[in-house]
Amino acid sequence: MRKIKPTALVTLGLLALPAMGRAEDPTERRLRLLEEQLRKTQAEIQQLRDQLQQQRAIGQATQKQVEQTAEESKTAAAEAKKGLELPDWVKKTTLFGDVRLRHEGFYHQPHKSGQDVTARNRERVRARVGLKVAFSDELSATVRVASGDPNNPVSTNETLTGNFTRKHVNLDWAFLTLAPGASFGIRPGAVSITGGKFPNPIFRVGQLIFDDDLSPEGASQTLSLLDKPRGGLDQVKVHALEWTYNEVSNAQDGWMFGGQVNPSGHVGNVQVEAGIGQYWWLNPDQIAQALNTNTSLT
Repeated sequence: MRKIKPTALVTLGLLALPAMGRAEDPTERRLRLLEEQLRKTQAEIQQLRDQLQQQRAIGQATQKQVEQTAEESKTAAAEAKKGLELPDWVKKTTLFGDVRLRHEGFYHQPHKSGQDVTARNRERVRARVGLKVAFSDELSATVRVASGDPNNPVSTNETLTGNFTRKHVNLDWAFLTLAPGASFGIRPGAVSITGGKFPNPIFRVGQLIFDDDLSPEGASQTLSLLDKPRGGLDQVKVHALEWTYNEVSNAQDGWMFGGQVNPSGHVGNVQVEAGIGQYWWLNPDQIAQALNTNTSLT
């Protein structure tokens, strides 16, 4: 067996020492630093991705909560509005009326020579309150109360006198109106039927025949013949009247039967309306008899 001399071993060890203690190459060092920086950057990128995903999840949850809150608010508002909404019967009800004050002065009245006549001053008030309920487009009910002397059918005025006594309140209107339309297979507005105590439906240009404040009793019907204007003719109405003015228990009642043809139209920009009617009073002597006991009828 061949033996290695100690001198040779020492020489080999000395040759290996420079190799083990050799300094790191600059390129290698730079590469190592870049690799470390890349690992840190990748870690930061992953951390940012995790944060972004978390923020998105929070944003989606917040958006969902906002939408849910908005929906709940909308539902609550709808419920509140529904709670404040008026009932249907109130929506179909119309309240109307008026109050009027009037001063009447009577001066220079006819008198005999030498007679001392003073001027007369009279303060008057009128109050009317009514209620109309439209059950549908075809049926309605109307009631109105008004001031005035109950024995005077043509005035709703009250004179302010009598040492502050209470004034009258009377049933002035109380009637039902039926206007059959689509439910009956009839053109809407073609026919109107009224019964009770109601305003006078006929066309009037003054108070020569009927006073404006007269509220007849009984029934009336109005037929509108035209569905649309024809040339200068806008409409032709026919009014039929059946009024009862006196009920007698042991004799014939007092009635008025009549009617009116009421055309309306235009000539250029001028509106024209007319009426021709006939009125038949059954037992008019009852009116004359009533005048003997009720001077307000005059």
